[in-house]
Amino acid sequence: MSVPISVIIPTYNRANLLIRCLDLVVNQTLEPSEVIIVDDGSTDNTKEIIDRYKNRIKGLRYIYQNNQGESCARNKGLINARYSYIAFLDSDDEWLPNHLEEAIKAFSIYQQVGLVYSAYNIIDQSNGLSELAIQKKKERMQYATKIAIKNDSIYYLLEPKRFLVDMLRSKIAVLPSTMVLNRDNMPKTFFFDELLPFGPDIDFIFKLLFTNIWCCYINSSHTNYYIHSSNIILTDSCKTLNKRLSSLLNTLPTNEKRLLYCSNLEEYDLVLTNLSDLYWMIAGMLDDLGKYDEAKKWYQLSFRLLPRLGTGKHLLVYKFLGIKGKKFLKKIIGRRG
Repeated sequence: MSVPISVIIPTYNRANLLIRCLDLVVNQTLEPSEVIIVDDGSTDNTKEIIDRYKNRIKGLRYIYQNNQGESCARNKGLINARYSYIAFLDSDDEWLPNHLEEAIKAFSIYQQVGLVYSAYNIIDQSNGLSELAIQKKKERMQYATKIAIKNDSIYYLLEPKRFLVDMLRSKIAVLPSTMVLNRDNMPKTFFFDELLPFGPDIDFIFKLLFTNIWCCYINSSHTNYYIHSSNIILTDSCKTLNKRLSSLLNTLPTNEKRLLYCSNLEEYDLVLTNLSDLYWMIAGMLDDLGKYDEAKKWYQLSFRLLPRLGTGKHLLVYKFLGIKGKKFLKKIIGRRG
């Protein structure tokens, strides 16, 4: 079977991981027509590694850019891609040999589909994820099978509106390295938001669903997703409070942008509740860091979105006892603990 597919691989200083990634591209049962590697300003021997594959990978193209972020690198790949079918692969992940063949089969079964994605294997090399966290990821991965309007064996057809609502509820997980697009079934102007510091891939999917793009989930693992030191923001091992707070703040723009994808009051309430929870968590971390002035502002934001007793208690302490009173209570509670 010959189907023209463009593969886009963004990379940055991952020469040691790129070999594993490219070896699995070579071993695909359906050979891609071109492989575009967008180097986001690497300072290691990335270019040297890529040069080794010039005679092994059909249509290999290397694009270098100054460091501008993964979203910009993916967009550069989209702009330069020659074909309608586009598969994404992060340079630290690897495909199983049948990934592209299975994705194209899904497009042939459901010809209205614009996005196909699949299950994936989680390989935690950092030992940062608990068994419970891994289980939750697997449950979110499999959730698509519960909401599909029809299925043909392992291929599940997903109606965009229902998919969007469950994405807003954070019930579904989609890994970028499992995503394959058919640009004939979507606007050609769709790109990743380069201003989002976290979750531009999630935002991209919201954008597709909001414009009524149908999707297909393949209930078979096609990708090995590695969790390691350089993507450790995704693990439980961000032990220091400052790092956890920084990670949480980075998710804000993506979470707040979800309001743009709501089309009724129920969806707005859902997103506002999630934002209230997020603001409350940020306030609690600032509290623990002794940054009471900042914590108060976040508690107020949380309370405005969703008045709750727990948040109200904190605000009452600030109102009647002030910052000094809050500090005093914190010390007392800390001593008792």
